[in-house]
Amino acid sequence: MTVKIVTDSTADLPPQLAMDLGVTVVPVYVRFGDQIYRDRVDISEDEFYQRLLHDPIHPSTTQPTPQDFADVYQKLSQEAEGIISIKDGELVPAGRVRSRTKGIDRLVDFVKNAVDVQDVAIVYNTTPHEGQALVGRMGSILPKERIRLARLGPALGVHAGPGVLLVALRRRV
Repeated sequence: MTVKIVTDSTADLPPQLAMDLGVTVVPVYVRFGDQIYRDRVDISEDEFYQRLLHDPIHPSTTQPTPQDFADVYQKLSQEAEGIISIKDGELVPAGRVRSRTKGIDRLVDFVKNAVDVQDVAIVYNTTPHEGQALVGRMGSILPKERIRLARLGPALGVHAGPGVLLVALRRRV
């Protein structure tokens, strides 16, 4: 039985990973004033973050329309016997700290103290050098091939603002 997986771009899967996993991503709409873009379709990550940093208009997001999903489901129904739609993921902050350096240290400790870690994703938006440095520090905890580096997409970047650095891990089951 062939099953297809669908989510919207708030899942923030890097495009190559979504393609590798066969996940279809329906883009969220990103709005700067009267200009509306489909996340990672009509506006690239670089364009988005340049506007976020320099545009006087703060962006907002709008979920994909029911028709956007219906179109994807219709197309996929020709290729699969079943479709799984993933939505309403949850992000839970690990805590608050008083400086960026302590925050990065907390991210490293979070992974160091986690049990049965299969792999780790390090996500940044406007500070790629910090993401790379964190990959280096995580290399003492996990083999490099189990550490992914990705840029936060516009759908979440709208709400997070510049300077985001986060760690997500997947545990063995």
